[in-house]
Amino acid sequence: MNGEPKTQEQKFEFQPKRVFKSKEKKEKGFVVFKLYNTNRKGGVFIPYIDYAIDPRTITDEKPHGDGPEMIRLLRGVPTIWAKEQKNLLPEYIKKNARYIEFPMGTKFKTIPVHDVTMLEFMRVCRHNVKNENRIAGSKTEFFEYDPNEVAKERLQKEQLEMVAIIKANSVPFEDMKKHAFYLKVSLTNELGLPRNDGQLRPEYMLAAKRNPKLFMETIDSKEVEINFLVRSAIIDNKIDISRKDGHIHWANGGLICTCPKKEDAIEVLSQFALSKTKDGDEFLNHLKRITI
Repeated sequence: MNGEPKTQEQKFEFQPKRVFKSKEKKEKGFVVFKLYNTNRKGGVFIPYIDYAIDPRTITDEKPHGDGPEMIRLLRGVPTIWAKEQKNLLPEYIKKNARYIEFPMGTKFKTIPVHDVTMLEFMRVCRHNVKNENRIAGSKTEFFEYDPNEVAKERLQKEQLEMVAIIKANSVPFEDMKKHAFYLKVSLTNELGLPRNDGQLRPEYMLAAKRNPKLFMETIDSKEVEINFLVRSAIIDNKIDISRKDGHIHWANGGLICTCPKKEDAIEVLSQFALSKTKDGDEFLNHLKRITI
């Protein structure tokens, strides 16, 4: 109008904002499982059917619930319990079976938190070593991986190592020899000569570092003392383990006990002395008289 340019009217088209269910949680929410066997690096497939105890059925009167029940991991089915999977045709079950796969080259499997049935199946099946209600073991075991738990356990292990090493550095020499022998540390050097404190203690401290739990559990145990007494009696030819009749005798010929394998003699005699039987007590008392 009046020579003025016409303005083109802009069309309006409504476009709603894209939204997703719990988008932030789906990005950050996941659970990690790890293969239990450290020698396997993936390539593991776990069937979609297993038998497990339904934790909902466990009571004080029924600690094992209703016993093992079938569980099936199926696509499009909101429950893993076969007793609740109604009216499913065999063809549907076969077509929608979901297998658990740890891909080749990795020990880990990540499951989104919204995959409820997969998570429940992996938590209650017999393959999960941390499942307190599992009824049997498996060749393809895994566990729910918690980085915080791993860090805590690693710290505790490091702390125990330090405690064990410090303790090993302060044990008196004679006590150290007995404990070192129990921990399978050689008491002689390359020349076959007895190790002195300066030679034995570093090996003893390394043994404490390698297995701090065993070191701390046995540092003052009665088993260590008896183990050393048995060894001394054998070295001094007061106990005869050379016969091939499957028995161990005193040097004077008296029978002590049976022992099918000569290499197990020290362990067998130590356990016999600790057995708290009449014969075991008599053996221990006589052992102390001839070695102390």
